Amino acid sequence: MHISIRNLLVMAATFLSSLTSIAQDKFPVGYFDSPLDIPLLLAGNFGELRNNHFHGGLDIKTEGTEGKNVYAVAEGFISRIKISPSGYGKVLYITHPNGYTTVYAHLQRFSEKIETYTRDYQYRKEAFEIEIFPGPMELPVNRKEQIAYSGNTGSSGGPHLHFEIRETQSEAPLNPLLFGFKIKDDIAPTLSSVSIYPLDDKSFVNNGHSVTRIPLAGASGKYGLLKKVPIKVYGSIGFGFDGIDTMNDTPNRDGIYSAELYVDSELVYAHKMDRIPFHETRYINSHIDYVEYWRTRKTIERSFVASGNKLSIYHDLKNNGKLKFEKTGNHTIKYVLKDAYGNTSTIQFDVYCEPKVVAEATLKSSNEGKPLFKYNQENKFSRDGLEVELPANILYEDIYFNFTKKDTVRGAFAPSFELHTGSVPLHAYMKVAIKTNVDSALSSKAIAVTVNNAGVAAGSEGGTYYDGWLTFKTRSFGTFTVMVDTVKPTITALNVINGKHFKMGNELVFRIKDNLAGIADYDGYIDGQWVLLEYDKKYARLGCVLDKTRLAPGKHDFKLNVKDERGNVATFTCIIYID
Repeated sequence: MHISIRNLLVMAATFLSSLTSIAQDKFPVGYFDSPLDIPLLLAGNFGELRNNHFHGGLDIKTEGTEGKNVYAVAEGFISRIKISPSGYGKVLYITHPNGYTTVYAHLQRFSEKIETYTRDYQYRKEAFEIEIFPGPMELPVNRKEQIAYSGNTGSSGGPHLHFEIRETQSEAPLNPLLFGFKIKDDIAPTLSSVSIYPLDDKSFVNNGHSVTRIPLAGASGKYGLLKKVPIKVYGSIGFGFDGIDTMNDTPNRDGIYSAELYVDSELVYAHKMDRIPFHETRYINSHIDYVEYWRTRKTIERSFVASGNKLSIYHDLKNNGKLKFEKTGNHTIKYVLKDAYGNTSTIQFDVYCEPKVVAEATLKSSNEGKPLFKYNQENKFSRDGLEVELPANILYEDIYFNFTKKDTVRGAFAPSFELHTGSVPLHAYMKVAIKTNVDSALSSKAIAVTVNNAGVAAGSEGGTYYDGWLTFKTRSFGTFTVMVDTVKPTITALNVINGKHFKMGNELVFRIKDNLAGIADYDGYIDGQWVLLEYDKKYARLGCVLDKTRLAPGKHDFKLNVKDERGNVATFTCIIYID
């Protein structure tokens, strides 16, 4: 049945009024159908720990291929269409009358009516990368109407459908597994280790100030220490765990839904992955043991909350999960971990509090002479041709800022400056300015770069040159310098040569790369008229489909321009024949 005009008008008028009635702990189970017509097997779940973010939806497997039919999970209208060479790639958003919006990402292509609508817009704007916000009457969809084909576009690591459910009003992603999709899961989370953290210089674990990691043994939801070793603690102590969840019929490692930490039967920490607004997702770098992640890529979830961590997933916190052990005696530590289907794993062990005599004079600090950066204040630093500004609240905890001026590496126009350490995360951008000796004739080509341990440029940070200084923003500590980029991008024609014959519907395929600054823009022309080029950044692939609705058979002049972030332009031209 098609949506009637009357129903559309009712939907458009009433979905706004329903927004405020959404209870975060009550979801309309069974309201949404499956977005695919194959069994739902997950490659990733909601809240899974990813690089710099929590996963905001479900990664649904598509049997290792592209082109699976993707359906609207309920009645609504296409409220947003976005196409990008990275990120979600080709993505559709459907607004539903019950106050929720569903998201379908990494699509190969859209259904015919949506594809035509989008392609016309791209040609009007002469742009591949677009974002459109259709109104309720423009692209209505029915429940189970096909809207697209699954793909691997954007930053996808393989063919799959990324699916989300969001609150329409706040745009906050919600856990889709709480909406009753038919996914088999009777497997409890798996635990591999617990970590114990002394949180200051007056705190100890087994008579030391280092993090202690203890391997676990067990299965089927019951875990204990691999070896019965004594664990002695004193002072301010935090705990963490290393665990994953798995589901039936798929080996993928998913995230754990909820965690509770008890000390002597008292709940002192809990979190639950129900809802993670986008402005909070980068707080993952404080939620995990970021030092361990930076060193080994292991994701240890900490069960204590830093002062600058504003994640809303936490509840039932006692002193932010930072525990005080000062009186002699045993204490029982217990974790209860669950997945979204209620499968539960527990780990229980004892620690022994052993008071220590702490001599203040012996607590030598390596931070003498270093400026103290407070997490909740603006911090500035200036020395030796370097200026750094950190806005308030981009640190999660106070730090003693470390700075090292290094030699000038080959090809650079300034010394290298090591700013603190990459093992300390930043929540937002800091501003950095470096004094440079770039000649004025090259100033438009100047660019900030990260420098690796081998003294080689490892990535571009952009930046703006003015009066001898290059200013840029970055969300990571590290080592930086200034270089210039005067090199054009490279264009490699993969299936195009001068005079080649193509059939209508064939694709002209190129690989485009840049040595430093990165690709900024690309435009193709046939007989002087703009043509659509589709760019897949992860493969450095640029393609142009010969569209029979816009081209005629015969001889044609083809031209491709590719520009990098510093204005260097490469051009490819040839004659092609369309049969």
